[in-house]
Amino acid sequence: MTAMQLMTGKAETRNLLMHQTTLALNSYRCGDTYQANEITGRLVAVLSDVSSRRLLTRLRPLAIEAATHDSAAIDLAHKLTERTS
Repeated sequence: MTAMQLMTGKAETRNLLMHQTTLALNSYRCGDTYQANEITGRLVAVLSDVSSRRLLTRLRPLAIEAATHDSAAIDLAHKLTERTS
């Protein structure tokens, strides 16, 4: 089991999501759109349970970057923008 899988508390979950946000953003920037879309898709799936303004603010650059990639990324960017606005 990885350290990230062991994170179970609310703060730990928020931190995990922030790390995943950074990983997705960097994946887009490095050209690994497939991995970035996978991670971003998982983030979008859990956003309805997120109340952290700090996390939602950190998702904005990810949405901006995703909007410059393929159609799947653009769709994810739209979903992120809806949630973070």
